[in-house]
Amino acid sequence: MIYALNHAQDAAEVVLFVADQAYGRISGDHQLGLLDSWKKAAQRRWRGGALITGRELIAAGYLPGERFKEMLRAVEDAQLEGTIASEKEAMRVVRERFPVV
Repeated sequence: MIYALNHAQDAAEVVLFVADQAYGRISGDHQLGLLDSWKKAAQRRWRGGALITGRELIAAGYLPGERFKEMLRAVEDAQLEGTIASEKEAMRVVRERFPVV
């Protein structure tokens, strides 16, 4: 979800809508403040750049293809959410969600 928030204005609007429904009316200024806070938090988590690339996936036995984008996005999401911070953790996410066949 943070990936989508960081990359698409529409996702931010969805988050604000849900928050508005859950917590009552949120003013426009408060909405802009929330968006700014979320974006800054995501940028802080992303400062180090991508934890893995297609090279690490190939080295782990994955065949290059369309699934690479999905795998790397899953890693990026986890990184932006703050649940992983190392290459080892990134590869664990990939192995758990995308077993080598």
